[in-house]
Amino acid sequence: MAPYTRYIPTRAKVETLLNISPNRTLKPFHVKTLALAMKAGEWKPEISPLFFYPDGKLADGQHRLWAWLEAGCPDGVFFYAAVIQVSDITKIDAGSKRSTADHAKILGLPVSNREVAVARVALLLEQGGYHPSKLVVTHDMIIDAAMRYQVDRFHSRIIPACVRGTIAWIASKHDAEEFWIQVRDGEGLSKTNPAFHLRNAAITASVGHSQQREALVVKTIRAWNAYAKDEPMSNLKPGARPFAWIPLEAPR
Repeated sequence: MAPYTRYIPTRAKVETLLNISPNRTLKPFHVKTLALAMKAGEWKPEISPLFFYPDGKLADGQHRLWAWLEAGCPDGVFFYAAVIQVSDITKIDAGSKRSTADHAKILGLPVSNREVAVARVALLLEQGGYHPSKLVVTHDMIIDAAMRYQVDRFHSRIIPACVRGTIAWIASKHDAEEFWIQVRDGEGLSKTNPAFHLRNAAITASVGHSQQREALVVKTIRAWNAYAKDEPMSNLKPGARPFAWIPLEAPR
């Protein structure tokens, strides 16, 4: 393999290259994630070089180049590149991909896969959304959110991550520790208590589908609003889908 050279992109050069190079089916979500890193100034060209075939066509790197276009062709972003033989393409991406929890472990941070799931929901709400599949984030953003929201406080084997992440986000604005304990333990609560209502919904709902996870995120916010106002859950009627955003009320 030839030594690495610096590849300086231009819109015309990149668009032509992507047009003539056969490659895998594009994954738009991955493109958005890489573009986010480039916009934030977090792109490290030396970590992920481009590979070209001897005829000049792109062998590996289409998502990075599409991300550069998606990010608005930011000045100062460049790539390292090298030439490989066609027969070497089977050796690219042969390793196991690291998860966010893997990265956290390498960095010596206490962020498990469960806490990653909780942090993702807190980030979703931070960005003003409530549909889990719409979240676009980098590993760094998730790890930062896990530490910032102290998601390790919200342990539970029966309450799903979408509820725990929502409560972590609420707890960053209000004193919601007692609310979380009631939802988690559910001991000695009346059936009209919003925390009890939420607990039952959380442990009985199937949360495998993103629409159901979305419903639990909104239900958690509704339950907190009712709890903070010392009202029964029935006083807060849900809106029709798509749910209207329900703002947090001041704590009681």
